[in-house]
Amino acid sequence: MTMTATMRDAIVADACFPTLRDHIIAVTGLVFYADRPQVLAGHVADRLKKRGISGCGEYWELLHDGQAGEAEFDQLIELLTIGETYFFRHRELFDAIRDVALPDLIERNRPTQRLRVWSAGCSTGPEAYSVSVLLRRDLESSIRDWNLSILGTDINRPFLSQASEGRYEEWAFRGTSPEFRRECFDEQDDSWRITPRFKRGVSFQYHNLARHPFPSLVHNLLAFDLILCRNVLIYFAPDIVERIISQLADCLVPGGWLAVGHAEHGPHLRGTLETVNCAGATLYRKSGTCTAQATIRDSAQPFGIARPSVAIPPVSHIGFTTMNRAARDGGPHIPSLVGPPPAAPKCKSGLSTPCPEIERVRALADEGAVDAALNLCETLISKESLNPVHHFYQALLLDQVAGHDAALHALCKAIYLDREFVLAHYYSGLIQHKLANVVGASKSFRNVLRLVEGRDPAERLSDAEGMTIADLDELTRMHLETLETS
Repeated sequence: MTMTATMRDAIVADACFPTLRDHIIAVTGLVFYADRPQVLAGHVADRLKKRGISGCGEYWELLHDGQAGEAEFDQLIELLTIGETYFFRHRELFDAIRDVALPDLIERNRPTQRLRVWSAGCSTGPEAYSVSVLLRRDLESSIRDWNLSILGTDINRPFLSQASEGRYEEWAFRGTSPEFRRECFDEQDDSWRITPRFKRGVSFQYHNLARHPFPSLVHNLLAFDLILCRNVLIYFAPDIVERIISQLADCLVPGGWLAVGHAEHGPHLRGTLETVNCAGATLYRKSGTCTAQATIRDSAQPFGIARPSVAIPPVSHIGFTTMNRAARDGGPHIPSLVGPPPAAPKCKSGLSTPCPEIERVRALADEGAVDAALNLCETLISKESLNPVHHFYQALLLDQVAGHDAALHALCKAIYLDREFVLAHYYSGLIQHKLANVVGASKSFRNVLRLVEGRDPAERLSDAEGMTIADLDELTRMHLETLETS
């Protein structure tokens, strides 16, 4: 018997192993490991050896040791999650998305010229970039100048860092043609990096399907036209799968599409969504008519943002000349963290008690009524223009309907009103990263780190749906690392 096998057996026999196993499954939702103790024990053995820990009890204590435990759990998750993915995996499914789902969505969304896609459980990113290639290469003539947003999420932070970098080796291209690689990637040493054309509009963020909320305005997880959640659900318990499918359906706009993996079709899907059989693949569609979103009332036009009275044009048609010039020059002017703030509003950012009006804004957005939420938010601004929280939520909503430039403009207003509004700085960094403004994004993320320094890592941020200071600190550092390597 090998030493590795001996270690696995010792861990399975450890009196604390069942408690440790149950905790890992509860946090990750990966019930896949419930009846595979030897497999889980092998991963635990790897971490015990690297940390110099003797048993499951000591490891349990480490996992519950605040920020150190969070960091260790990330290392364990890197072993537990499977990064087996490559470009256009299951080609027939991508053909169905290109030939059936996307043409339907393009026709439905023609009045707004917006399209939102979510790759849930995106691993290192090939799935998200594959959709980008479908849209920007195969269907480019139908969506030229559209506002396209493709979001990838995962619980494996190293995977997300690689996805954000967009760099891949030979194995990720199996099943694709040499022409695909030459057209869509730049060769760098022994790897290939996605070109800016296909990286544009693609972003990645941390999210745990089993534990974190969605739909969620705060986490940008709502109102999607297409969701891909493939080879993820097979690792969850049936009750978790049923809940996740229901939540994914809630994240789709009426008429939106869902794609799952080969082994993930079942009655829980057929009972929630309409089945659409395609050649070699099955897709699911949410019932209802996907019409252009309601007109945003034009009685209030804050910050010079001119609103059309009927349909919202793509972001490239909106005259944010000042913002675009600022982005070219290194980003918009965000006030420094010095000097007296404006008069304090009733609902100051950072308070633990939520404002009922903002709770209503969030509820409307999470239900998919984005324009209604934006209308309410603008009503709140017209009544209380010095409230940074109102401008913050306006920014999140504008990012859905008008684009990154409009959202960044509103975030600058929120930061001006509250220079210590840490979430506003964080989202400013995210949006500037999406706009390829590396200098501006780095400044915003460093402001976040400065603001969280010295705060209790376990403190929960009031407007972040459970995110802690430790979470924010780690995510910010991850984004900074990605910027530095890009």
